[in-house]
Amino acid sequence: MWNLYNRVPVSIRCSETTDSWTYGGNGTWQATNNSTTNRITFLRGLNEDGIIGAAWCNMQPALSTTAIVGIGLDSTTVPGGTMMASSGLGVSNRSMGSAMYNGVPGLGLHFITGLETVNSASAATWEGDTTGGGAFTQQGLTYYGYH
Repeated sequence: MWNLYNRVPVSIRCSETTDSWTYGGNGTWQATNNSTTNRITFLRGLNEDGIIGAAWCNMQPALSTTAIVGIGLDSTTVPGGTMMASSGLGVSNRSMGSAMYNGVPGLGLHFITGLETVNSASAATWEGDTTGGGAFTQQGLTYYGYH
């Protein structure tokens, strides 16, 4: 439901509940953990306010491999917005990757979703909901906009 006269700011967050998974990608984008349900869906009835979407994930790329986090607007295979890469530091080193979408997506029903890829056939380990190394980490996707 959308209401022109009583719009309010809305902030939404969703998270991946899988502890960890691997994905090589070789440059092919997929939704986080290849899940088409790990997304935030929103309705726009007026195209004057921008939205902000952000995705982040801990990852452990293989040596000499770059793991990349992206964010998709209405796509599980095409990134939009700004991406941040995580350099391959070796399997014992974790790093955080993030991506952001900041724009005016148009009228109608839309969704944002986290995306992931690796620049080679070597796989990266991606972390969703883990407590490895004594520190809690949580993959996430957030949305902020007016409804």
